[in-house]
Amino acid sequence: MNGETRNERSALAYTIAVLGAFLIVGLLVWAMHHYTQPPPLGANRAAERAKALAELRAAENDALNNLRSIPCRSPSSMSASPPSR
Repeated sequence: MNGETRNERSALAYTIAVLGAFLIVGLLVWAMHHYTQPPPLGANRAAERAKALAELRAAENDALNNLRSIPCRSPSSMSASPPSR
């Protein structure tokens, strides 16, 4: 019976050690989350971001839906003469 009690005690010690390790890791995760969380956006910053997003979407819509002419060179600059030496 002494051997069985020893096994139970060592199992209990391992269980407590594992639970303690999880508790320590959980506390570290909570601390990192608490200290690395960015400050909340103010009303001014939220308005700036909304305005920038609206401008970006308007520019994308303009680029997608409006045909632009592609500039090309004049025919005189496209002559087939070899470069002079």
